[in-house]
Amino acid sequence: MWAKNQPRQDPAKCERKIQTVTLEFYYPSLSPATGFNQHNDPNKKHIAVTVTLLSVVSGTHTFDATVARYTGEMEHLGPVSALVSNGFTGLDGIDPVYGRGPFKLYWKPATGPSIELVECRYYPDNPRATDTCKLSYFLDRVPALVTVRFAAALLDDREKLKAASLEMIERFSIKE
Repeated sequence: MWAKNQPRQDPAKCERKIQTVTLEFYYPSLSPATGFNQHNDPNKKHIAVTVTLLSVVSGTHTFDATVARYTGEMEHLGPVSALVSNGFTGLDGIDPVYGRGPFKLYWKPATGPSIELVECRYYPDNPRATDTCKLSYFLDRVPALVTVRFAAALLDDREKLKAASLEMIERFSIKE
């Protein structure tokens, strides 16, 4: 177990593999984000990348069930608008998780299994809250689910954020 970059116990005695790790950095410099978490950092280029190992080694991983559930709930909650952005298809409507507030859902590709997902939540009634997005994709070679959390202002940079997240994962996983 690790806390504040220090092992809580002797890593040599640890019998379990790490299941989840979160890497925090500033985009685009990739310098470590320290002293703040993503919610209280005044620098809105604070990115959090979470890598979670999946228990299923083989098979195709998709976000199809999430897309179906969220789009159905969004249509139930109120009017939705279709979105198309940088190769992603999506919907704009009411947040399907909280039942209120603006929400945008994007998935890629437009047809076939959904292998990338972007969820954006907006807080127009709370000027202190940061509008946030979450990009999710799979690493088949591991296998793992990668979640990249970022300020909604960086939404148009999502492909660059994905590349930066892959670079950070590669840096973290280099064996010495």
